[in-house]
Formats: sequence, structure tokens, C-alpha cells
Amino acid sequence: NLDERVEFDEIADRVIAMVAEISPGKVTCRRTGRFGILDAEVATPLSMVLTEVLQNALEHAFTPAEQGTVEVSAVRGGTPAEGRLLITVTDDGRGLPEGFDPRQAGNLGLQ
Repeated sequence: NLDERVEFDEIADRVIAMVAEISPGKVTCRRTGRFGILDAEVATPLSMVLTEVLQNALEHAFTPAEQGTVEVSAVRGGTPAEGRLLITVTDDGRGLPEGFDPRQAGNLGLQ
């Protein structure tokens, strides 16, 4: 039922733990902040996007021998009526190659 609302922090923590478990190497994944309660019609695609972004970060930012950290940050902003949620995924991995131009990259994940 799409009228349902869900506590997304628990879902995000499960997604983070699942992705971290299958990651190569010794990468720590963690969440800061709170997602809070979201409509199911937002929570479902958000969980899919979060999974994809975390998998990409773990796959491309670290080699199996490297240690590092991936952090998912959730920050509520604006008025309660606006219901804004800023989600940031950061890592301390190797970064993009020298001279990388996202406008020239045809990868779907960068569109």
C-alpha cells in the first residue's frame, strides 16, 4: 500500500550493512543523521538508489586490499511542510582519475 509511511533509518541501516558485507576489502560503512519517517512511495526507490550508490562507491573507490570508510549522511532541512531531506554518500577512496570530466563520461551512474 503506497499510503504507508516507514521509518527509513532501519531500512538504510540494513542496506548499508548488506552492501558492506559483500564489499571487497576492509571498508567501514556508517550512517550519520536521521532519515526519519518517509512515505513508502519515496522509501522504495530511495532504498534502491542508496543500494546502487553504495555498491558503486565500494566497487570503484577501493581495491580489495585497501581500508577505508563510506558514510551516508541524512540531514533534514527546510520547514516541516517542505519536508526536505539531503542525503550525501562520501568515501575516502582513491577518487576520480586525473583529468576526469563527468560531461564526457557516458556512464549511466553519472547522468
